[in-house]
Formats: sequence, structure tokens, C-alpha cells
Amino acid sequence: MKKLVLAAVLTLSLAPAARAESLDRRLEIAPFAGAFVPVAGQRLALSKALLLGARGTWDLHENVAFVASLAWARPESAGADVDLFQWDIGLQGQAPVALGRGWSLEPFAGVGVGTRTYSFVKLDLQRRTDFVFYSGLGVDLRRDRLALGVSARHQLSTFSPVADTDARGDVALLASASWRF
Repeated sequence: MKKLVLAAVLTLSLAPAARAESLDRRLEIAPFAGAFVPVAGQRLALSKALLLGARGTWDLHENVAFVASLAWARPESAGADVDLFQWDIGLQGQAPVALGRGWSLEPFAGVGVGTRTYSFVKLDLQRRTDFVFYSGLGVDLRRDRLALGVSARHQLSTFSPVADTDARGDVALLASASWRF
């Protein structure tokens, strides 16, 4: 695994950088769909579910971007549906690599914070909201303003929807299509 990471870092550092886009195309909107997969203790409280949302990115520099996202999933907890709403903001490092003929590969890594709200659909239980921290990796394949991407995020929160507990985690596996303005 260490050799694979080292090879990826060397490849990205030695590859020709993709041409930076003009400064008037810094905003990007990306709807996404994927899987919400609880891990560790969270597996006992929530089921896997479809995850839908959108991400907005504002390039601060060719290699740094501000990111904000909104997401929704409907897992089950103890047999009851739960609407899970999350918003977050963060920073991502990106390393565009020119592939030729107008194509570029744009790997990225990011971290951020936000909140998550658990709302039971048919039960009269109080909504619960808590802070969430995320880290993520992904890659976009871009041609001009359009990009297709895949990413994985690990998210940590401090409680489950039904009781205060130690830190809980989940993974989001996402596919996106984005448009740069």
C-alpha cells in the first residue's frame, strides 16, 4: 500500500500540470448520487442507504478550492425510516494533470466540518443535530466545463440518531457529474 501511495505522489508531482482555467470559471456545481454506508458502531444504529446531494466548489487557486455540500439519505434505525440531512464546508487540495486533446484528470483530497440532522419520518421523536467532520478523496475526468467524478468520504459524528454515544462513522461512495461556470 505504501508503494502505491508513493507511486501516485511521484506520478502527480512529475506529470505536466493541466492548464489553469481562466479566472472567470472558478465556480463548479456537481449533483451526486451514491451509497451511505455506516461503519463501526454506526452499523448497529443505521442501515445502508442511497445518498443524494449536490456539491459546490469555488477555486481559490489552481490547487486549492473551497467546497460546500448538501446531502440527504433515508436509512433505517430500529425498523423506522430516518431522514438524514447534512451540510458541510471544507477545503480541498487538487492536482490537475493534462491528458491531452483537452482532457484532464483532477485528483483531489479534502477535509471539512458541518452538521447532520436525524429526523424520524413516522415516529414522534425529537430531531437530533450534531457536528460532523469529514475527510475525502476523489478524482474528476474533465473536458472543458464538464467533468465526471468518483469520490469516497469518511465522516465522523458524535452520536447515533437514538442515543448519545462515542464517535460514530460512515463512508459515502459517490459518483458525480459537474459543470463549471
